[in-house]
Amino acid sequence: MKNVLARFEKVVFLVFLLLIPTQLGKHFWPDWSFVQGLRVDYLSPTFYFLDAIWFLGFILVGIKEIRLNKVAWEKTIIFLILMAVNVVLAQNKWVAMYRWLRIGQWILTLVYFLRKKIELKSNLVVAISVWTVIEVFLALSQIFLGRSVGGIFYWLGERSFNFNTIGIAQISVMGQGLLRAYGTFSHPNSLAGFLLTSLILWFILKGKVDSWSKIWWWAITWLLNFGIIITGSRLVWLLTLLVWMSLVYLGNKSKKYILGIILILGGLFLGVLAFININYPINRFIGGFDPVDIEKRINLTGAAFNMIKEKPFLGIGLGNFLVKLPEFEKHNFYFWLQPVHNVFFLLWTELGLIGIIVLVWLIKQTIKPKLNIKKIVLLLVILATAMWDHYWITLPQNFWLLAVVLGFI
Repeated sequence: MKNVLARFEKVVFLVFLLLIPTQLGKHFWPDWSFVQGLRVDYLSPTFYFLDAIWFLGFILVGIKEIRLNKVAWEKTIIFLILMAVNVVLAQNKWVAMYRWLRIGQWILTLVYFLRKKIELKSNLVVAISVWTVIEVFLALSQIFLGRSVGGIFYWLGERSFNFNTIGIAQISVMGQGLLRAYGTFSHPNSLAGFLLTSLILWFILKGKVDSWSKIWWWAITWLLNFGIIITGSRLVWLLTLLVWMSLVYLGNKSKKYILGIILILGGLFLGVLAFININYPINRFIGGFDPVDIEKRINLTGAAFNMIKEKPFLGIGLGNFLVKLPEFEKHNFYFWLQPVHNVFFLLWTELGLIGIIVLVWLIKQTIKPKLNIKKIVLLLVILATAMWDHYWITLPQNFWLLAVVLGFI
């Protein structure tokens, strides 16, 4: 019986990792998931197919890995007190409760990853390969078709859209308007962050690839780079260039070799930029080809600061930024129902300084990282993207990948 359960656990563990980039799920729309009469995905309680796998594997098998000693009980009590205070202070308590349940699920999964670190690393070789092939193939198909692909990809969570869908992310290449790559993600920027993080993990895992598989390792490496390019995410383009420079420097001390690689990568980067229509002003290039993107981001940041002023220490309640946003955008010309595009401002707004300190302390007490230069590069990339977007804590695929990274290091 033990052998059967052990094999079952291994299968479920691998399936869970393979399905991390998917977002197939059932959204529920109670009254508290609406803002000014509009349904808001971020507030909707959602049961994903990945949750079914989580319950199947974790509750039935993996829970044995969670051992609650005295210290663990103390941390659990602190977590529950923080959650209770945050929920009580929230304007929309249902949203706060739902988001805290997700945080609890994420922490339990992180603890499991830490217990299974060896298995996590070996499974990631397979998982990253599958992620890359499926996402890049799907993304490229979307660009050529000018719409979502559908079919089996619907069951992986691909959303339905076409080039003319309102709010769809586009790019101009040599004067031709094209979709930016979405894959199974909600936005190209979150896909780009996911792929770049996977690329660095792939470099760290290089030693786990058998000698006969080196060709496959390089194939996945360049597919990841190609996928990053077609997302059209300028920040991730730049970060990818910097990551390559760092990894080349770490892997070879020959100055001529390093200079040659930097020139090649720099040339490729400039070549990509050359395809972008030069008629786009610089603010659209930086912001995402939306002419008012920068102004929208500034407005959201201003709203976050005003919320922070009201409750700097205890916050407004987890998930409540969008609930209160209309109160703080009354006088703005543009109203953008999105979280502030900075993870740290968003956490400060919703958790307050005390909440952030307690949560970071709990996570720090849980993980015991063994850092090297490559892992530091990995964390710096996540830090840089978190300062320009919110997807690491608001979108399920990136949120789960963050747990993988913290369990990996």
